[in-house]
Formats: sequence, C-alpha cells, structure tokens
Amino acid sequence: MLHNTKQDTGEILVSQYNSILVGPDATVYAAIVSRGIVKVAESGKQDLLLEGWPPNTTVNRLQMYNNTLYACTSQGLFLYRNQEWKATEIQIPCYQIRENGGFGFAATASGLWCGSGHQWKCSAFAGKTVYDFISLPHFLIVGLSEGIFFYKRDTFDWGKLYEGHSITSLAVFYNQLIATTDQGEFIVGTSRDHFEALRFGEMFCQPFNF
Repeated sequence: MLHNTKQDTGEILVSQYNSILVGPDATVYAAIVSRGIVKVAESGKQDLLLEGWPPNTTVNRLQMYNNTLYACTSQGLFLYRNQEWKATEIQIPCYQIRENGGFGFAATASGLWCGSGHQWKCSAFAGKTVYDFISLPHFLIVGLSEGIFFYKRDTFDWGKLYEGHSITSLAVFYNQLIATTDQGEFIVGTSRDHFEALRFGEMFCQPFNF
C-alpha cells in the first residue's frame, strides 16, 4: 500500500488500485479505483493527476511509451502531456499499449490499433476484442476474445495458435508462451501447436506483466 501524504489536492487515500507503473526516473504511477491516477515521486511526494481526467473511468493498464505516460481505460486511450490528460483517436475500451519496431500498438475492444500520440488507426482484427499482445523476433502474438493468434513477419501471414476462452494477458517465460483467460485459466504452451489449461483450485488467475 502507498503511504498517505497531504498535498494541495488534500489527503490522498490510497487503499486499492488496479494498475501500477514505475517510470524511468523511479516515479511511481498508480491507478486508484474510482479516483484517477496518483503520481508518487522518489521523495514520497504524491499528486493526483486530475486535469483532463474523464469521470467514471476504469483504468485497465498504465504504460510508458516514447517517455509519455498512457492510460488504457474503459473510455479509450489517454496520454498525459503538459500537465493534463488528453484523449487520443482511440475512444473505445483499451487494454494494452506497447512499442513494436518503433511503432505503438494498442489492444482495444475493436481490434489492434497502430499509431502514436493522438493519431491511431485499426490495423487488424476490426470488430474483435484484443486484450494483449507481445512482440517476438519473428512473430507478433495476439491474445483476443477468440484465442491466441500469431503474425509471421517474413510471410505477412496470420495463423491461430489456440482457440478457446478469451485471452486476457500474454507473456513469454523461459521460452514458453503463457497466458491467462477470462475464465481464470493459466495457459501454458508445451509445444508450437499444443497448450495446456491449468487452474489453481477456486483461485482466479490475474493478468500479469513481465
């Protein structure tokens, strides 16, 4: 839990947050449930970043791209610039943003988008919910509502790796592709075309980010 301090915004009470990010200068950004984003400097000073923040917004992920703070939210993708939040062209639910080959990619409720700053456009899976993606040397792996898909960079072809529940998070761990689903399953790739789904009793697997 973050420590409480008093700033110009009043007492910032941080009891629950759903995303946290450590910036390049050791600054910590945390998304407070139903409150917005709090910035915690290395000195411990806390500030709520409220200027331009849309009301009734849920943060799915916080990410840093091109030294700019982005918030993937239930109302779209927002960036923090010149001390205020600004909307981008992505104004539908957004779940992830990452850099790939010098370009920004965003996972949204209607496809995988490409762009930077305020300007974005859908590049794949229009109309389908994309929750996460990772970039590998020869492949782009995408987790969406229909399973796991991959894009081969040398042939420019799409293929399917896993079909089942919605894939909410992806990662590579010790050269194995792993994922979580909306049903609380932990998916482990045991070979190129075989995956095992694991559950841990009644526990729900939360999304991860390595």
